[in-house]
Amino acid sequence: MAITSVKTGLSLKLKYSLGKDKKGVEKFKTTSIKNLKLDATDEDLFKMTTLMKGMQSISLNNVKKVVDTDLSE
Repeated sequence: MAITSVKTGLSLKLKYSLGKDKKGVEKFKTTSIKNLKLDATDEDLFKMTTLMKGMQSISLNNVKKVVDTDLSE
């Protein structure tokens, strides 16, 4: 039984550091960029986030690539 894997979606989750609150707890803001080209390379995605990072006043803490995949027999 062979399983077929088909990529159906690609997005990025960007996590920004907002600093600490009055109690000293680190605060974060997360945003998503959806419907990216399915054939985008990791290098392309990193370049895009680097450009976006330069346009933000808050610091980018983490970038996650999210790939949606359908599996079938």
